[in-house]
Amino acid sequence: MKNATVQIALAVTKFSAQKGWSDEEFWEAIELLRFNKEDARQTAIEKLDAIQVTYDSTNDYPIMLKVDHVAEVLGISQRKAYDIMDQKGFPLVKIGRKKVVPRDAFFNWLEKGVSA
Repeated sequence: MKNATVQIALAVTKFSAQKGWSDEEFWEAIELLRFNKEDARQTAIEKLDAIQVTYDSTNDYPIMLKVDHVAEVLGISQRKAYDIMDQKGFPLVKIGRKKVVPRDAFFNWLEKGVSA
């Protein structure tokens, strides 16, 4: 158990004794605190999930790029990214119906296209 949790439990115990709470009231307060803590944790997770990921270098991208990554790097729509991924010479890897691109092969392909 974390130290903060122990401190909160002790504070609730002291407060409940001062107020003359019954055991039932005490445990109800503990349950409310527990649910609030779980809600706060869930809210924090939702906030973290909502943060946009930005990539500072090519190595920050995942090893296998999805169409979203290709579209982001090229500054185009997903539909246009799919069209480019279907072109001859593009380093596409198909896994079933899923289309992915090895990161290093994509950036090499991109550099060759820019220098051509």
